[in-house]
Amino acid sequence: MEEVLTWAECRAPSGLIARSSAPGEDGATASFAGLYTSVVTPCTAGRVLEALREVRASASSPVVAQYAAARGLAPDGELAVLVQPVLRPALAGVLAAVVRAGACVGWRIEAVRGLAGPLVSGTQTGEIHIGRGPVTDSVVPSSQAFLPLPGTREELELPPGEWTTAPTTGRAMLRAKIAGSCAGVLHLRTPAEWAKQQVLLPDQREDLLHLAVGAAQALSLEQIDIEWAITTDGPTVLQARPLARPVKDATASTPPAGGWGGLAAVPGIATGSPAARLGPETPPEGAVLICRALGLEAAAALLGGPAAVVSTTGGPLSHTAIIARELGIPCVTNVPAALDQIPEGMVLEVDGPSARPPPSLPHARRTGRTRTTTPPS
Repeated sequence: MEEVLTWAECRAPSGLIARSSAPGEDGATASFAGLYTSVVTPCTAGRVLEALREVRASASSPVVAQYAAARGLAPDGELAVLVQPVLRPALAGVLAAVVRAGACVGWRIEAVRGLAGPLVSGTQTGEIHIGRGPVTDSVVPSSQAFLPLPGTREELELPPGEWTTAPTTGRAMLRAKIAGSCAGVLHLRTPAEWAKQQVLLPDQREDLLHLAVGAAQALSLEQIDIEWAITTDGPTVLQARPLARPVKDATASTPPAGGWGGLAAVPGIATGSPAARLGPETPPEGAVLICRALGLEAAAALLGGPAAVVSTTGGPLSHTAIIARELGIPCVTNVPAALDQIPEGMVLEVDGPSARPPPSLPHARRTGRTRTTTPPS
């Protein structure tokens, strides 16, 4: 451990991140997205050891075994742990693309300020960019109240209300107020100057698409999913893996009459009864699952066979949305009123956009039918 800490002393001013590396993880047919743990940690012996144990323990979680069985795989049971300096990014996110002839012919980018943890965990809906080839079809803005950033030892000792600096994509820094800190991560209030500014600019988007092409060629992939970050030194690929199922184009919808609109994370039409909240008990098979974030608890519920999923936050590139796509479960995210307005026990029809033009809009609406249908992916 002393060697690790000595190595990190001059290389990891903002701490370390312990990441999983399991044999079956990030495969062409099964991603295990978000099922193994990643932990940001300060560079102290006790905290680093705790992070290593936490990541290793995630290999034996019941949801990992259930997901492996659902994908026809044997659970790995153990994993290696990568320990790396954690970046302090101005922007971060996920990019999914189909790459042919040295170009992204269809792509989607979700971006946030700071670390991408809230984005991939489904607690934050990112700014969404969708395009084909060099053309950007749409940019869907987002609202972000807090910026998560790895903190230095000095910053982590500061109380809420103190000020520190938030990184930008240039050389300048912007002052931001500390809302709190937890497990090596600072939570800063988003500076007012950024409230109405676009997160990801066109030239940055082009740089990411170029990186995606390079990563796809290096890995001999036609469909790729990358997690990325942009620091003051430019863009970096944090992770690249096969995109097991392509992401269909979808933008925010206008709520249909008598229903609720959101983002179609997984295309398909399904009717389920009853609508069931995510709680300590597994929702009944064939129900429409209503939840907040598409986190690990939602991933476990997906393996119970719900007809569809509706979440209040998150986007199509969050980890659990990726799993829903692999399992062929229709999923609509970013429906803020879902928990407040959809009565538990109501029969719901969830309808995401189809591949046929013109696409229908993703929504959940009242229906009297009880038949469940899921079209082939």
